[in-house]
Amino acid sequence: MVETLLATMSLQVIVDFLVIISFPRQLGNPNFEDYAVYAIAYTYLLSYPLMPDGASGLARYLLNIGGTRTFNIENFLANSSNAQTNFRDNLYALFEASEGMVMDGETLVISTTSVQREWENQFKATSQPTFTDYLSPGMYNYFFLLHNSSASMVSSVTRNGDEYTMKFKYYVDDFYHFKNTANRLFFVTDAQLWRLHQVGLAHEFTWFQIYNNYLELLPI
Repeated sequence: MVETLLATMSLQVIVDFLVIISFPRQLGNPNFEDYAVYAIAYTYLLSYPLMPDGASGLARYLLNIGGTRTFNIENFLANSSNAQTNFRDNLYALFEASEGMVMDGETLVISTTSVQREWENQFKATSQPTFTDYLSPGMYNYFFLLHNSSASMVSSVTRNGDEYTMKFKYYVDDFYHFKNTANRLFFVTDAQLWRLHQVGLAHEFTWFQIYNNYLELLPI
């Protein structure tokens, strides 16, 4: 699998190089440094066995595809303790709102926009590492894929006496890009990787996924 991936990417490097020489991209022509950064970034794909999702995100960026892609949200929630915390905070906020909004015998759809303003900062998903995450390859896998991303929940809540049944969808999306900053990713900076998009060697894109689940809960 890894050999096939690398062979495909090597062919794409040649194709991209020929196309870029023949047809300069929209925001400026790449220079020697851009090509060097591009080549170095390709070597990061060797991390695929340890970080398949993180490497696939970078591969899509370098393959200049753009568009929208999905990812494994179950693995994301299982391998990032910070993502798990955000998910629980979101769920708790919706359930707390349900207690005050859903009448006995009724069903109500509640989303993050229905919840009190004080909870707004909870509706996010992140793979930002915590202290206990630093030795976890699974955390780095999603840290390099999503870093900080946006999230929201929509739930259909039914109340029967003191029992609540909640069917919910957890939406997570992220715009895969680099910023024009001096932050370093090993041998290259974010600014150098950001420039690859500007000169047409790479293409930013969007990750999007939905997590569906069903819960039966008692009052908090």
